[in-house]
Amino acid sequence: MNLSLLSEMITPAVLLSACGTLILSTSNRLGRGSDRVRQMGDRVARLERLTASDAEAQEEWRLVGLVLPKLVHRVRLIHHSLVTLYAALVLLVLASLVIGAAGLAQIDTGRAALLLGLGGVLAMAYAAALLAVESRLSLAANLIEMRFIQDRALRRAGAASAT
Repeated sequence: MNLSLLSEMITPAVLLSACGTLILSTSNRLGRGSDRVRQMGDRVARLERLTASDAEAQEEWRLVGLVLPKLVHRVRLIHHSLVTLYAALVLLVLASLVIGAAGLAQIDTGRAALLLGLGGVLAMAYAAALLAVESRLSLAANLIEMRFIQDRALRRAGAASAT
């Protein structure tokens, strides 16, 4: 085995490492998204026990109605990016295998390895773009919730100072 073959095989391995890191962080994001769905479900269950005419309950129902669609969209984007990252991982592993097999068989499969590698890199870029969109949705949902909490806190502070 010559050194150039080894260095050719290392290039996809570096990208595999980056892809693995993205998969790990994306899996964590998916877990946090699932936790947020459960929290929202608990909030809905609590709200269902309250009186429908309660003004605070109505505000929380409105909050759920604004935040839940963003959360559902976020979880779907995270899942889609995770699947795309797994596809990138497969393509990069195949690129490395093709390079190694070509070296052993002493045949030229550079074009196949290049196409597999490019496919893996493009899949990683697409997944990163999906995650960027997801992070903007996360921010939008967080801003809605922060505004809700701030409004409620200011009303409570106003009511406390009026007494």
